[in-house]
Amino acid sequence: MSASEHKSLPSIGFLTVVDLSEVGLLGGFLAVNPAGRPLEFHCTTPVRATRAQEILYGNALEPFLCGELIGQALLDKATSKPNLVLTDQMPLLSVREFCQTPVVCVSDKQEKPELKTFRLDGAHGVAPSKVFALGQYQASLPTDYAGDLEAVNRVWGSFSGLDVFEPFQRIREAIQETQA
Repeated sequence: MSASEHKSLPSIGFLTVVDLSEVGLLGGFLAVNPAGRPLEFHCTTPVRATRAQEILYGNALEPFLCGELIGQALLDKATSKPNLVLTDQMPLLSVREFCQTPVVCVSDKQEKPELKTFRLDGAHGVAPSKVFALGQYQASLPTDYAGDLEAVNRVWGSFSGLDVFEPFQRIREAIQETQA
């Protein structure tokens, strides 16, 4: 299969952040095809907020670090642009401001996701206004991007057999391996 054929296949990106307190926050991005096979993987170097950032950003710090610094860097680096990005952490929804791809936070339907109150206005983070079912999972879209729902459902049809939490585990293990 040529590189151009590889890029034309539908793909989903999985984006997460791991907090390794001894080194900081590390982000990971894994793009997979409908069979769950990896197309590419990237991770960041550790990111740690300065004391001045903690003071100045306040409640907006986590969405800034996770979405703007880590998530945006990872999505910009990706060569196979995914049709959909899934995350397992609400602050990463703020990356939607910096990409053309729908971004959805997923959680297990049995668990109620921790829905922090953020606003997606570039300064305060994200607000999950649109909570919906994505197959057997509960999912959230950022307030300002609730219109992404149609595209999300269209793309999800090719991936509905995937266990959405398994790729996040692969990312965490790969990040741990880079730190060994």
